Amino acid sequence: INFPIDILHSIIGMINQDYKEDDYESFLLFLTIVIIILYFE
Repeated sequence: INFPIDILHSIIGMINQDYKEDDYESFLLFLTIVIIILYFE
């Protein structure tokens, strides 16, 4: 599955508006899990 980088950046940009810096590590962990799920789908 090829996931467009532009879409990924758009999602990150949207979420970053709602996230504080303290939650950034949690977001990276969540994003990593999502990518792994998409990769192995």
